[in-house]
Amino acid sequence: MADKLKDSDEKSVKDAKAAEKSANESLDKARQKFSEVASEVEKKVKDIGGGASRATQQVKESAEKAGVAAKEKYGVAKDAAKEKYDLAKDAAKEKYDVAKDKARYGYDKARKDLEHLTEDVNEYVRDNPGKSVLMAAGLGFVLGLLLRGRRD
Repeated sequence: MADKLKDSDEKSVKDAKAAEKSANESLDKARQKFSEVASEVEKKVKDIGGGASRATQQVKESAEKAGVAAKEKYGVAKDAAKEKYDLAKDAAKEKYDVAKDKARYGYDKARKDLEHLTEDVNEYVRDNPGKSVLMAAGLGFVLGLLLRGRRD
């Protein structure tokens, strides 16, 4: 059960990292695209010859706006990935704690049952020593036959 929790936690971490990687790739693609657009606009403005500074300023402003928008989207994606990771981590910890408590309860119960069985056997042996010796001898004889194996 601990392996399942560990697998679940690892999957959540991988999902969060994948989301962060995707956001970074999107941001890089947006920057590259805006850079290409700005370069083309600057070429055309030089070819035209008039209004170059105004057109360049507009391109820069557009690129800055696009950069801000890309950063915002990256931030949103990063926050969403972190939130999912935190939720998965909390759920895994909760499941681990429940499993740990159940295992401890089972262990304690088994230990108490074994203590009671030991007490019952000791009491029976004290009350019936003759029967106990005969039962032990019989059990030893049967085990000896079983362990000896077949000899033809």
